[in-house]
Amino acid sequence: MGIFSPNFDRPGPGVPKNAPPKKGIARYFEMFTRDFSTLWKTSVLLTLCAAPLMGAMFFLFVPLLYSEQIPTIGFLIMGILLTGVGGMVLGPGLCASHTVILKIVRDEPGFFWHDFQKGWRSCWRQSLWLSGALCMTITLDSVSLLLFLRSPQKSQPASVFLLSCILLSLLVFFGVWFASCLQIVYMSIPTLGMIKNSLLLLFGRLVRMLPATLLCIISAAVGSVLFLIPNPIFLFVLLTGVPAWLLLWEDMLAWPVMDEVFQLEQQLTEQRERKMQQDTPD
Repeated sequence: MGIFSPNFDRPGPGVPKNAPPKKGIARYFEMFTRDFSTLWKTSVLLTLCAAPLMGAMFFLFVPLLYSEQIPTIGFLIMGILLTGVGGMVLGPGLCASHTVILKIVRDEPGFFWHDFQKGWRSCWRQSLWLSGALCMTITLDSVSLLLFLRSPQKSQPASVFLLSCILLSLLVFFGVWFASCLQIVYMSIPTLGMIKNSLLLLFGRLVRMLPATLLCIISAAVGSVLFLIPNPIFLFVLLTGVPAWLLLWEDMLAWPVMDEVFQLEQQLTEQRERKMQQDTPD
């Protein structure tokens, strides 16, 4: 056949039977290109879930950024409480998004809308209060960081120590929130046990969990700056589905650790086998 009449019956090169699994960047782009539409839809729903939090952030942080006078304590408390309400809406959306994306990471077939609904229904009760509390705590740290940066005495030793404490607490609370969402998706344990597990994962598996947590922090920081400072890039980021692209990378880093520590793949396989046995007629 010529160039303009290709032979579609001719078999392609295919994939070698014993080809090693892709890792790193190659693995990421394999999932990205294969499931781009699922990632984009996940990003849209996640953005809708984050809309109340973004509104609360605009209410709280715009005066901190653009006003010469420091807002009153009452205003700051009200703003932090509003971000907690926004975090309560975002929490179930995050868990539902992780439910969809972890199936991509695990190469498990799924149906987007069914998986998102299932993740929301099964995770909302526990993620609601946990995410609200952690979101308020992270917001309090962020407000403290902005007030510190506005202070004229930033170079003093005590101020440097205070800055280190604020940054460390941001790292810890972001790490706990991220690891807790992953646990809520596949595990049923009390909230205090989940927080304990998250701390152990964060500090006991630094090689994987630290980069994933730092990616969460950088994503949140850059997204907040683009949102609070008028910039068309923010709209481009949302329309192209960047939030889910970042969530995919975070889950790809964290899932091997979660599976190694909690043996989740083995538990999921056993659950599927039990379900198949129950569905099989006698």
